[in-house]
Amino acid sequence: MRRGRHAYALTEAEREALAASGATAEGIAYHVATTMEPGALVVHRFVSAATGGEPFTNDDDERDDIVRNIPQFTYRGVAFTAYPAAR
Repeated sequence: MRRGRHAYALTEAEREALAASGATAEGIAYHVATTMEPGALVVHRFVSAATGGEPFTNDDDERDDIVRNIPQFTYRGVAFTAYPAAR
């Protein structure tokens, strides 16, 4: 992957496929929640019209800034909920 880019895997098979493509594992970023519980973070998803990339953020201010100022990104809503890795 190019420097500064990150990909996230939900399964071991996805993680292995990313590693096979040359990505470097950086460890667990977060744990996906199956239900909304105290301490869970809402993760928002966008899609780029230019690249097809799907950036994510769990920061509501960043989400709002992207919606207001970066028209090439379309907000797709909440992707999932997650817990910080240091849980």
